[in-house]
Amino acid sequence: MPVNDRTLVTTESEISAPVRRLALAHGLYLEYVSAFGHTVRATEDQLLHTLTSLGVDVSDPDAAYRDRVARVRGERVPPVAVAWDGVGAVALRLGDAAGAIECRLVLEDATERTWRVDAGALKRETRTGIDGSPETVTLLDLNGGGGAGALVSGYHELTVTLADGSEHRVRVISAPVVSFRHEPGRCGHAWGLFCPMYALRSARTMGCGDLTEMERLADWQATLGGTVVSTLPVLASFLDEPFDASPYSPVSRLFWNELFIDPVRCPEFMMSMEARQRMGSQEAMVERMDLEALDKVDYRRANALRRSVLAPLAEVFFNSGGADSPEYKAFERENPLLDEYARFRAVTERQRCGWPVWKDDRLKRGDLREGDWDPAAERYHKFVQFAFNRQFGAFAKKHSSRGGIVYLDLPVGVRTDGFDVFRDQSLFALDVSVGAPPDSYFTGGQSWGFPALHPDRLRETRYDYFIGVLRNHMRHADYLRLDHVMAFHRLFWIPVGAPASEGVYVKYAADEMYAILCLESHRNRCRIVGENLGTVPPYVNESLKRHQMCPLYVVQYEQSPKEISLPEVTAHCVASVNTHDMPTIARSLSGDDIDDRIAFDLFPAEERDGAKAHRERSNKAMAKQLHRTGLMESDAQDAAQVRDALHELLASSEADFVLVNIEDLWLERRWQNVPGTTDEHPNWRFRLAKTTEELERDAAVRAQLERVNEARRRAKVEG
Repeated sequence: MPVNDRTLVTTESEISAPVRRLALAHGLYLEYVSAFGHTVRATEDQLLHTLTSLGVDVSDPDAAYRDRVARVRGERVPPVAVAWDGVGAVALRLGDAAGAIECRLVLEDATERTWRVDAGALKRETRTGIDGSPETVTLLDLNGGGGAGALVSGYHELTVTLADGSEHRVRVISAPVVSFRHEPGRCGHAWGLFCPMYALRSARTMGCGDLTEMERLADWQATLGGTVVSTLPVLASFLDEPFDASPYSPVSRLFWNELFIDPVRCPEFMMSMEARQRMGSQEAMVERMDLEALDKVDYRRANALRRSVLAPLAEVFFNSGGADSPEYKAFERENPLLDEYARFRAVTERQRCGWPVWKDDRLKRGDLREGDWDPAAERYHKFVQFAFNRQFGAFAKKHSSRGGIVYLDLPVGVRTDGFDVFRDQSLFALDVSVGAPPDSYFTGGQSWGFPALHPDRLRETRYDYFIGVLRNHMRHADYLRLDHVMAFHRLFWIPVGAPASEGVYVKYAADEMYAILCLESHRNRCRIVGENLGTVPPYVNESLKRHQMCPLYVVQYEQSPKEISLPEVTAHCVASVNTHDMPTIARSLSGDDIDDRIAFDLFPAEERDGAKAHRERSNKAMAKQLHRTGLMESDAQDAAQVRDALHELLASSEADFVLVNIEDLWLERRWQNVPGTTDEHPNWRFRLAKTTEELERDAAVRAQLERVNEARRRAKVEG
């Protein structure tokens, strides 16, 4: 839609030369091209704030610049190197130094390779240095001069001993260039329902959907040919004090949300009389009925009810020796931070506030000691993580064994007061918020409220955190959606409290992160999907293509008033009409979402008429295109006909799979989430208008999904 670019555009001359040099040396972008095609330049104040967030002393930019150059040039051996398809080299900064270099490469299987080379005999390459001048690097072949052959895939440890006797450790990431892809017979031309897990409801739920209800939905759609199970992130959240139910602002990306455990299906339930009595008590039954009568999730009450049943299960588990079982021991090995996480959650519950405002500096520094937490709370948080993984793992295994696809969503960040930031505060820039610059949909930009990962610290810590996050999700996922995939190239850093238009892009080492993605995808047999919507530079989509990762095709992003309103659906994408951040089909077709965003001060009121007219032209063009292609009997903009035609259009494509928003099946008008709002709109709370029992009996819903399945079947045969 045509709107004005309201972002601040400045001239390069307003930035002093010392600040400009310093910013470039730290990977800051001085400018970017907006969604409107304009060049947006950063101000000096914005650059200085971002540099400070990176830990740079900006009181003397010239001195800080000299220090940065000296540090980078002084890093003679990098902490990380990539070997694509097992072949690569480490770029050494040795200057004109010669002499012997001793190399010892320990592969993951403990196999060792050792070799010795003369620095003077190695190939050299001239690159642009950090100060913009030519820099010569010496290339140390990771394959021992080529004679040893390509490295096997994995994380290997290279120790380089230079002629002066100094030792340097390098994590070598040997990864396939192409990420993992499932065999076509299993995942080709698939479809499934998208539904937030919390929104599910039935006669058995406790004020909130859970894993059992998601499994039931998967079983039902499987009878219609649907194989994809898709939901929002189900990571750990604060559901008391502090409180934030947003699935995209989790406490941790390493641990799960116990709210979605079905206590009755835990083996410990039959072992705990206390839990059974609690579940069957008059008080619990009344609370459950009250919660089920609500059209929105009351997270605090739902969490308290579920915890009142889960807590006795935790005690039974530990008192009966469950912690000594092989299954739990294996779980502990897979989750080495479990004890730290449980203690953090227990301390937070006692403090009843986030760690940045704890009064005890010792606690804030991460020095937690016995007596700082309730041991029962610690046991509870350890047990529920085990119980969730056990329950989710059983569901995923069952679903995958019958050819099903579990599609999980990895959010781009975590809460400032959450566990991940608490555990390694230096890994994050705490006084900025990650977000996105203004675009045609969100003209004020977006500030998502969580801190940015520090690019230098990520490399220095050899990406251990990032690897752990991926493994946590890929353990259960057949496909993994990476929210805001552009984050692997650059992130938009916004000063806390500032408008989203005042952000600055900061560069990340994309090649290293893609190598980890490719490697982990193969190890876990997990297909990667990159969320590439919004202001995305061309090189992001080029990277997705190079590594054969799925992009998204979303009708509401693609739609335009051109004669061909919707471009062809690309092969090997994930296709849908909308996303969780967009209005439903019915609300979008009506244009009422424009009024919503104006009411929430997310869109300029003076541009309402232009935006409405643009939407109407786009809807007409889309309806005419759907009519021309035979998907609609006429070009009338009837919501149900447009919905059915769009679903058939997507289902007839070569997309890897098609997601159908479950609420579009009955033309729901409520948004699950309006980005940029908090208290103005009940985000992440609306429950489905239909229970699972009603869905299973709904002939109209069944007929729609049967048409989707038939279109997918035809596309598979014709393809």
